[in-house]
Amino acid sequence: MMNWLGGAVLVVGFLLLLRRLRLVEHSQRVLGIARAAMAVVSDRELPDQQKETAMQGYARDLFGLFLRLASGGVLALLVPLGVVWLMQLVGLVRLEAVLETTLSLGFMGAALLLSLAYFWWHGRW
Repeated sequence: MMNWLGGAVLVVGFLLLLRRLRLVEHSQRVLGIARAAMAVVSDRELPDQQKETAMQGYARDLFGLFLRLASGGVLALLVPLGVVWLMQLVGLVRLEAVLETTLSLGFMGAALLLSLAYFWWHGRW
């Protein structure tokens, strides 16, 4: 049972940090910038100098978002893993057993059902 608690710490912690760090919103901004860049490149009426200036701005924005997404993703993974590691240090769980539990069909099914219930409850499909 403690392995399930450790698995919940991993999954819920990761999802909370994804939300808190606004990583989904940042990834959506990446898509918006990519679309804008494609529009600039395909605009035949825009002079090359203006295209170059716009593309450099997009490149700077994308690089900043890359750094935020990469560092945020690492943080969202490592913080919950660190909590489970601390749980191991105090003798509550074994990290290997928790990771094995998260890969079980029962845990994945329960996580899927709880996720669907959450999104249904909050009306976010």
